[in-house]
Amino acid sequence: MLRISRLYRLPLAIDTRTNLLPALFSRSCQHKASPDWKINMLYDSECPLCMHEVNFLMKRDRKQLIKFTDIAQLDYKPELNGGISYEVGMKKIYAVKSDGEIISGMEVFRQVYKAVGLGWVWSFTQLPGFSKLFDRFYDVWASWRMKITGRPELEIVFEERRQILQKMSQNADKLCEEKDSCKV
Repeated sequence: MLRISRLYRLPLAIDTRTNLLPALFSRSCQHKASPDWKINMLYDSECPLCMHEVNFLMKRDRKQLIKFTDIAQLDYKPELNGGISYEVGMKKIYAVKSDGEIISGMEVFRQVYKAVGLGWVWSFTQLPGFSKLFDRFYDVWASWRMKITGRPELEIVFEERRQILQKMSQNADKLCEEKDSCKV
């Protein structure tokens, strides 16, 4: 019998008969960025609203100018993504431009939409006097994202992830000591 982790953002299934982790931790997206990508968008694949946006952008990124990096993957590496840790990336959306510049919040949406030829969609957020208002609106949305999508508070998510990563580092093939006592 397979049991899915109660951690919403971790793509993890455990075979409760053997108590073994699957060989692959990630649900990698089918989108491949070109070697000449312009912006690396860091996203949370366990957020349904985020995935709606990411899927929309993937379909329109015909020139493959956007690299999509899922921070919810257990093998996510901040050092390959502008040093943005999982915890920081979960609090607010971030992207790393090809020149190494790190951007966050509304500016990420402005830049990724521009990369797919839809920059006009977010252009109204840069109107004089309104830019800071829209940036603040995004910050409020980001602070409520977990509640709005029915997920646990970030502190709980962070602690559960730390426990899983610690357990994995101690015993890479098992998460639970006994096959019927797994609490993941």
